[in-house]
Amino acid sequence: MEIKEIFEKQQVNKKELRSSDAAFRKKKLRLLEKVIMERREAFRQALRQDLNKSDVESDMTELFPVVSEIRFLRKHLANWMAGDRVPTPFYQFGGSSRIVYEPKGSSLIISPWNYPVNLSLMPLAGAIAAGNTIILKPSEFSPATTEVIKSMIQETFDEKEIAVVVGDAEVAKTLLELPFDHIFFTGSPAVGKLVMKAASVHLSSVTLELGGKSPVIVDETADIELAAKRIVWSKTINAGQTCIAPDFIMVHHAVAEKLIQALQKEFDQWLTEDGKNHPDMVRIINERHFDRLNALVDDAVERGAHLCSKHYANRENLEIRPNILKNVSPDAAIHGEEIFGPFLPVYEYESNDSLIGMLSEMPKPLALYIFSKSSLNKRQFVKQIPAGGVVVNHGLLHFTNPHLPFGGVNNSGLGSYHGWHSFLAFSHQKSVLNYWAPFSISDIFKVPYSPFMRKMADWIVKKL
Repeated sequence: MEIKEIFEKQQVNKKELRSSDAAFRKKKLRLLEKVIMERREAFRQALRQDLNKSDVESDMTELFPVVSEIRFLRKHLANWMAGDRVPTPFYQFGGSSRIVYEPKGSSLIISPWNYPVNLSLMPLAGAIAAGNTIILKPSEFSPATTEVIKSMIQETFDEKEIAVVVGDAEVAKTLLELPFDHIFFTGSPAVGKLVMKAASVHLSSVTLELGGKSPVIVDETADIELAAKRIVWSKTINAGQTCIAPDFIMVHHAVAEKLIQALQKEFDQWLTEDGKNHPDMVRIINERHFDRLNALVDDAVERGAHLCSKHYANRENLEIRPNILKNVSPDAAIHGEEIFGPFLPVYEYESNDSLIGMLSEMPKPLALYIFSKSSLNKRQFVKQIPAGGVVVNHGLLHFTNPHLPFGGVNNSGLGSYHGWHSFLAFSHQKSVLNYWAPFSISDIFKVPYSPFMRKMADWIVKKL
């Protein structure tokens, strides 16, 4: 069926979904969880085919976050849908106030290739919980996983409620020309700007989950061995192809060499005896991305950067060895561009003030990681360095907490999701003021305004 036909069918059906109750939506979420678990092995095989993801990494970074989110949504959905009573000012005596959450309507979800299950089905679950119709466009760069998602949705849901559309950038452009009520996009800031521009034509609301250069701070009080272990874990998951992966490290000069040695020791555990990547290491998604990463390293080295271990890259297998870079020039491309791969530049800083000044001038990142034992330093960094989210003495894990909003700020994104915030992202907060009394303060203020009314208005402005 043509894209416009699917859209028009969903436009009709969104009116019915608007009045759907919690039981109906929870049934759909339960069904979604069921069919995902039934295809667990199919997803594992597809993820290995697309990215060489091990079963463990597929389970823990793709499937677990999705089914965990679905269960959380089901558990709390009825309470959220009941709405919220809010206070009514005394000068509105005779009325009561509440917030009702209604579906935004027709939603478009455009998801990326790096976590093709997770970043497709988590926002999908939120849109279902909020009562929307959905067109999902997974990435064409992870075709095996996209095919599993497409067949699963087609076999499970009526396309008047949920449909999957597959294709390249031209298909995405066609979708973005349609007047969706909400667009949820995960990808790069550059493409995010195009999505926002397209949405502005119809004044569609947007959630943009983007990226940027997420810094790691390691201060002079940090547990260096622990920091190295957790930084390398965060960086090697998905071969660094993660929007919240540590992009670069800012380490206090007093512990810089100690940290680099500890990082190298941790990275070496991902290598085989002949110096190649461990078979469980995720590969680079495609040749274009592989060439981009190698060009970043070549450019950095030409400008004086030092690689802490021998560079290994196999274009045939799309393998790149994780590596640490020192002495990176400010004019190197890797200094300003999001890496999105297994390279980790390390810079030294002298003082908290100089560090905060430098990081505050950069585009606001999606994540900030702080390794420190100093309560003073932790408070200062959290308060004074802008970021979408912060993790102290670990990395990435805020993504898996359904009680925390996940999202960026400005260049790293607009809006947030996960748990309650997923429901909210796909809902309109409708304010309702219900007057039950036969009188109100407006009965006093009627034209023509008497001297008493003028005095009353003056008193209200000054005193209330």
